[in-house]
Amino acid sequence: DLPIEAVDPGLFEVTPHRRAVWMNDLAAFEETAAFCRRVGCGLVLVGALAEPGMDYEMEAAASVLRKAGAGAAKAGLRLAVRNTVEGACASGETLAALLEAVAHVHVGAAWSPADALEAGHDPHLGLQALRGQAAPVFLVSVRDGVREEGAWRDCTPGEGAVGWAAHLAELNAMAFDGPLVLDVRGAPRPKAGLREATALIHLLRSARRAS
Repeated sequence: DLPIEAVDPGLFEVTPHRRAVWMNDLAAFEETAAFCRRVGCGLVLVGALAEPGMDYEMEAAASVLRKAGAGAAKAGLRLAVRNTVEGACASGETLAALLEAVAHVHVGAAWSPADALEAGHDPHLGLQALRGQAAPVFLVSVRDGVREEGAWRDCTPGEGAVGWAAHLAELNAMAFDGPLVLDVRGAPRPKAGLREATALIHLLRSARRAS
């Protein structure tokens, strides 16, 4: 059987102002923990409480995620907080600051450099911020793209503007040992997935040779 590296139950996607929703997420976490125990998975992807179109309340979000981290620790799980292009926590700098405020060993990053880039941020500066804050990176989402005439165009990893060769080299220097998760956007998905997986394998081999 193939191992399940992470699950994404869609928790903590709303602003901290929506207390009833995130309180329900906290209360429902035991169901997620039970599922993780059944499938042998130790990593849960969560939102940064950075709802699109809303001002970001980082300290309030950190308080909620700290509570969630305590619940994850009791269950023997880790939480990986996503940066997303749609929300107020899109850059690596913001994600690093959030994790510094959370300050819980069971809460780290689910880092997506392409989301940072698509939102107008420098993904390499974002990764350096995560590294500088010693924020644990538990998972890295892999996709690529380029902005042309104001519009985002998805690309095969290594062919866009993320700069995956340098990014993988820096992750290697950080001793990153978590999963790399392909976020396939191309169509048809089976062919695009195979093409992108092959490209990622070549990038990884090059990064290992360079190290």
